[in-house]
Amino acid sequence: MKVGGRFVPCLLSKIVKTRSEELFTLTVLVIAFLTAVLAAVVFQASFALGAFLGGMVVGKSKLSHQAGADILPLRDAFAVLFFLAVGMLFDFKFIVEYPLLICVCLVIVLLVKPLTAVFTVSVLGYSVKTALTVASGLAQVGEFSFILAQEAKRLNLAGDVVYNTIVVCSIISITLNPSLFKKVPAIEKFLHSRKKLWKILNFVTDRRRNKGSKEIAKNLLPTEEYLAQKTGIVVGYGPTGKKVTNALMEYDVKPIVVEINIDTVNSLSSQGQTVIYGDSAKKNILLAAGIKSADYLIITVPSLQVTLETASLASALNPKTRILVRARFLDSKETLKQTGISGMVFEEEEVSNALTSLLLDDLEKQSLLAVASELAKQSVDEERK
Repeated sequence: MKVGGRFVPCLLSKIVKTRSEELFTLTVLVIAFLTAVLAAVVFQASFALGAFLGGMVVGKSKLSHQAGADILPLRDAFAVLFFLAVGMLFDFKFIVEYPLLICVCLVIVLLVKPLTAVFTVSVLGYSVKTALTVASGLAQVGEFSFILAQEAKRLNLAGDVVYNTIVVCSIISITLNPSLFKKVPAIEKFLHSRKKLWKILNFVTDRRRNKGSKEIAKNLLPTEEYLAQKTGIVVGYGPTGKKVTNALMEYDVKPIVVEINIDTVNSLSSQGQTVIYGDSAKKNILLAAGIKSADYLIITVPSLQVTLETASLASALNPKTRILVRARFLDSKETLKQTGISGMVFEEEEVSNALTSLLLDDLEKQSLLAVASELAKQSVDEERK
């Protein structure tokens, strides 16, 4: 893991410089499969565990967000195959043979585990809604449990009974999980009606809130520090992106740069700037940049396709984000308006205005020079007379 954690990010950085999306995606897949094979051959582990370790290695790279976005379609396809395989392993006879064991395991998964999560998250000082959401997400048997079960079975640490129990409980819990998520608001409302229980669950949260309120009351935040809470996502870090980033920092708005050039990403990262490598037109990249809480999204790249895809996706994820874009041609104005863009600047218009202004200044100078020359000539003629 230590060697891979250094070698893989370096390799991916070299691949990215080729600017080939296909080669980058292929490299990520080769790393995953190669790690799985090495884990199986050298360490006698399963292919699934090896692939998991490969994912951890890739995750250490600055390019992990883009890698995740690129292999998302493959992930969905493999997820379908995974659940298809789990369904094929389901044995109805096992439910009849071990009903009590299955019921006990389901109680642990669907009740004990979520209650433990609620208690833990509440103690850490998060809200009841957050605690219930986390608990709902954990009220199922995850995919990693299958990897552990297969390893245990292969090493004769667990028999068929344990393995089949995990399979049955996973299918039942995964089936019930969406319904449990829908019940979160109702459960929250029920807990809110129980004053004592609600007070216990929110004890740490209220304590932190009161402490924070006292600190704020003691040291009132000025407007500049308040503005520092705002964030602006800057897509592209060319000359325009650099100026926009500096402008955001000047007004204490935290800039988050999204850039596809790995050299720029490394440079900004070494300077302490928050930067994400990836294509802004992909959902995972915008989410990683914090689009759901961003106040501004400034697209400084001239590509109309990237602008349209990014702006449309950002509007869907956070309609409150103010989107400012750069575009080349005026004829794309109507198309851009339909994507929820707050403001736009056109190179064609700005260049024409700047060039016209430059021409007018030059014409004015030439006119003044002509007048000055004529006056000088008249003055010389008068002196001769």
